[in-house]
Amino acid sequence: MKLIDFEWNTLLSASEDEEITIFCMDSSLNGTVYCVGQEGFIGRFTNNKFSRIESPTNYDIYHIYVANENEIAVCGENGTFFVCLYDEWTDYSRPELDVNFYSMEYFENKLFISAEKQVWYFEKKRIDKSTDISSFSLWKTRNKLWSLGIKEIHCFNGKDWKEFIVEIDIGEKAAQVNLFN
Repeated sequence: MKLIDFEWNTLLSASEDEEITIFCMDSSLNGTVYCVGQEGFIGRFTNNKFSRIESPTNYDIYHIYVANENEIAVCGENGTFFVCLYDEWTDYSRPELDVNFYSMEYFENKLFISAEKQVWYFEKKRIDKSTDISSFSLWKTRNKLWSLGIKEIHCFNGKDWKEFIVEIDIGEKAAQVNLFN
């Protein structure tokens, strides 16, 4: 769905015999929206038109990173990693790693990639390991890269990864959050 002139409009609808599962969306600065999903699905919404992009893989794609209008990266199941530059896909996948790549974030001139038990990075047309930490989601702030893993939060300052210890004791009663009061 996209809000256009204060009305929600459907960007993508599946035919009756097709079910599309979308895992991630990202957009370029000019407003082009890309989405990725199950079985290599890649879509693009631009100029109020949706089109399916020919995918370089049949593996599930979990994340898309739009660097600019002409360069995107996708990652996913079984070490899937492709870069598209001017509509040409290049395969940098690493199936021999036996991992799924879940998210990506650009930080300190490298594209970092999360996996179940590691954080990797893409630089100079190759994927290398950054550290052995659980990571399913990456995001950056002004000068730090954050990783969310299983019961772990880590922060990277460009040199070192540090674990943040987060303990929440709610006792016998469940925590209550009032968002609008």
